[in-house]
Amino acid sequence: MRKMINKVLPLLLILVQSSIVVYGQKLQGNAIYKTVRDYGSAGIKTDGMSEEMKSQIEAMMKARAQKTFILYFNGSEANWIDSKEPNQKRKYRDIAKSTFIEEAAIMNDTYLVKDKLVPIAWTLSDETKKIGPYMAKKATSTRTWQSVAKGKDETKIVSNSEEVVAWYTEEVPLKHGPDGYWGLPGLVLELDDGKMKYECISVTTKPEEEVQIKMPSIGKKVSRKEYIKIQEEKRDLFLKGFSGGNP
Repeated sequence: MRKMINKVLPLLLILVQSSIVVYGQKLQGNAIYKTVRDYGSAGIKTDGMSEEMKSQIEAMMKARAQKTFILYFNGSEANWIDSKEPNQKRKYRDIAKSTFIEEAAIMNDTYLVKDKLVPIAWTLSDETKKIGPYMAKKATSTRTWQSVAKGKDETKIVSNSEEVVAWYTEEVPLKHGPDGYWGLPGLVLELDDGKMKYECISVTTKPEEEVQIKMPSIGKKVSRKEYIKIQEEKRDLFLKGFSGGNP
């Protein structure tokens, strides 16, 4: 019995040590996404504008929406960047520390938005489909936001909601996803939130060099709530100018 224990114990130690090495490693690499905007729910107010102006704004939004983005990941940390502007408007998150930082610009003003990550309430489904070489599973959530509805006598705050549909793969065991989406038990390969569609076209998990995740540092520091308020105020000012100053 003692001889058997002496033989089995070293084997168990090797297995335990191997497990520690595997699970102690950080999964790192990148995922490349193409984006397509859904104009039907883009939330652009065009009341009072000429058809020419509407066409110009639609063309501008289309050019801005159809882009290529790169998600760099290293363990719980990730960067989301525009492939054509890698050093601008960089987004950062650390799931382990529940931290979110974003460089954002509105009308030539740059802001450093820093806040806590807000957990997304996902509902997992048994539905599956093949996306490239990966088997993906479906998950849904709800995106909510508020908008201003202006009437003749009063202005109301209206609550809106839209279903978010995501497809993720457990074959890449990361909780990251495109833009501000995260929290599923696998990398998100496709996502449609009713405003933007994200399609992953490639995934790299064995980079030649270690992936360096950079924390944004440029801009006026504001919270997420403060930034949304500034964004709404400047958007209304921008659209008011296009409509000739009409309320």
